[in-house]
Amino acid sequence: MTNMFFRKRAFIIVLSVFSLLFIANKSAISASDSLFNGLQIGMKVHYGAVYPHHKAIHYLLSGNIHGFEISLSTKSSGRHIWEQLYRFPDYGFAYNFTNLSNPKELGYAHGWFGFIEVPFFYKPGNNFMLSYQVDGGFTYITNKFDIENNPLNLAISSAFNVYIGFDVIARFKIASKSELKTAFELTHYSNGKWRSPNLGLNSVCLSAAWLYSFSPSYMPRVAVRNDFEPKRNFYEIVFNGGFKRDDLLNEKLYRVSTVIFDYYHAHSLKYAYGAGFDFMFDESLGPLKQHYEKTGYNYMDNYQTGAHIGFLVRYGKLNVLLNAGCYITANYFKYSRVFGRFGMRYALSKKILLNFSIKSHYAIADYLEWGIGYRFNTSGK
Repeated sequence: MTNMFFRKRAFIIVLSVFSLLFIANKSAISASDSLFNGLQIGMKVHYGAVYPHHKAIHYLLSGNIHGFEISLSTKSSGRHIWEQLYRFPDYGFAYNFTNLSNPKELGYAHGWFGFIEVPFFYKPGNNFMLSYQVDGGFTYITNKFDIENNPLNLAISSAFNVYIGFDVIARFKIASKSELKTAFELTHYSNGKWRSPNLGLNSVCLSAAWLYSFSPSYMPRVAVRNDFEPKRNFYEIVFNGGFKRDDLLNEKLYRVSTVIFDYYHAHSLKYAYGAGFDFMFDESLGPLKQHYEKTGYNYMDNYQTGAHIGFLVRYGKLNVLLNAGCYITANYFKYSRVFGRFGMRYALSKKILLNFSIKSHYAIADYLEWGIGYRFNTSGK
């Protein structure tokens, strides 16, 4: 059984390496082609630890985590205004393998994700650069919770999970086609309560990587607009829906929904900040209150209202969302009065947008939010 597991893992690793190399070699064409501009492959190793955000997680940990990553990336060409505003970020996709500290209970993580790396300290012609990277994708975890065979793993109960990462990176150019990269990395694994239990896993790592460029970077310049619209205020209303399971180890799916009213002030074409209100429905709250407080409940226990402050990082039509909020009215709190939200909103048009976000309490995911929204009183951006 063990040999079969390692043969399967080796097959996935080798297949990922050769797939990326094949794509890279086939795609090393004219540098003016925006899709393969500055095409680069990366090989990385990382070492760190799982952050024990809950006592049940601390109990599972038996050592440090380590692994490697293979990535393929390309540099934005600057044809869009937001690319120039963010100093020509890199974007691409990667495969990541991580030993999760306790192979017996937690297993191994195989992650596939897209990323964008944005410079925040860089001068043309300089061999040194500081940047940050945002990752988003999914991961396959080999050992999930099982009531009979793996009852101690209260962190992850599904094989496929959401993968979210944030890195702070230093890059050093050592040759015309080679770079070294070191990073401080934060990673989150969770299924957003699609299955339960789901305390999630959070890791902190240091990494080192070697990058090789197959083609040079070509950066055509266009005029960046300086006439930012004087009306910088805009409003959004978003309708989300979804499902979750509770922590009572049953298979029942509970309905969840949120209506969010947001006001934002666009400080620039890159950032916006504001505040809003949340109207939330969570069908699991009433049964949880009855179970933990040993009291009856009524249907209104499933409703909550809240207020939040918000921050948007704007990459053209895609906005990365970060909220910190507090419940105003609620008959039952599972974790705390404070909640958070991290996600993305994509503008299909100037008015219509799509939403995907994770509502959480501290580092524990509550549920996933999928929805559609309407933006009005905009200034054109």
